[in-house]
Amino acid sequence: MLIFLAMALASSDAIRAEEWARKAKPIATCSSEADCDEKWKRASDWIRKSTRFQFAVDRPDLLATYGAIYANTDLSFVLTRRQRADGTTEIAARAWCGNVVACNPKPKNAIAALTREVG
Repeated sequence: MLIFLAMALASSDAIRAEEWARKAKPIATCSSEADCDEKWKRASDWIRKSTRFQFAVDRPDLLATYGAIYANTDLSFVLTRRQRADGTTEIAARAWCGNVVACNPKPKNAIAALTREVG
């Protein structure tokens, strides 16, 4: 029973992360698979250093922290690697917090710093 419950919770976290990933904005495009791998590594390393939340999903195409807790100003992140309609690959990210007044740092500032890191 516990194994089933753990599997169900893990599955719901993956589904939620995929929903968050659909809202992610592009931060980089890739010129090749190797270029994408390098940009993904820089982006995922930056997120790992920049969040206080544990990871709900950690796959080669999707990295997502658990969602921000209500009223918490710390940022949650989602990072996704996806194919665009023209066949190229992009890396996209999203940041948010659980506080309706303020996040620390602001999500747009965090995404701008992440974009600079990815290059």
